Amino acid sequence: MSPCCETCTAPTTSHNPSVKIIVMAVAGELSQEVTRDIQEYAEYLEVPNIEYSNTLEPRYSKNWFKLNAWNMTEYTSIIMLDADVIVTQDLSHIFSLPTDFAWCYLNAPNNHNWNAGGFIMLRPCQPVFEHMLRVLKADESKRFPKELAEQAFLSWYFEYTGMRLPLIYNANRIFLQENGLTVSGVAPAVAHFAEKAAKPFDVSEGDPRWKYMCYRYKQRHRKHSPLFAPLKS
Repeated sequence: MSPCCETCTAPTTSHNPSVKIIVMAVAGELSQEVTRDIQEYAEYLEVPNIEYSNTLEPRYSKNWFKLNAWNMTEYTSIIMLDADVIVTQDLSHIFSLPTDFAWCYLNAPNNHNWNAGGFIMLRPCQPVFEHMLRVLKADESKRFPKELAEQAFLSWYFEYTGMRLPLIYNANRIFLQENGLTVSGVAPAVAHFAEKAAKPFDVSEGDPRWKYMCYRYKQRHRKHSPLFAPLKS
């Protein structure tokens, strides 16, 4: 049983029982054991690799595969989530927004206008997908090799047509108070565990996002459990 799969999918389906969950990965990147584990919780989809080097953070070069979501034209709308987020509310209203792209700021608006990749709503469109690839092939600067890669690119691409959402749809720990609410006293719709040291399957009691973890996870990962191991029966 994968703690990552369980902690990410259980809250999403609890609050959004009618949605279809798809885990997208580059073909051949995950082992058969991992893919079987994923398929216990969601549909598994392999997509072609899209990769451009990044000097700010080499791992960002792997993030471009997310663009494959625009080629999933069998769906009219997609909410694309990072694997380190926890959905805490019904998100169905997002699909009704009058836009083809919706995202949250990376940080407070006075710091960055780039989108934060943890939460994106998009409308798949093959011509848009193909145009994105042509732009990236023709203009190296649009790969933002010294910046946040696909996050910066998507912010540029949809600058005048996209819709910016409140931070509750991508609430990192820095936006949450000890009670788990935002500084304006609102519960996040999507809690994002963006820090390297605190992923959803590692978080413990005391973290403001603990309250949003699913019940089964809490039972096995109480604060007094050594190394977050399952409680002994």
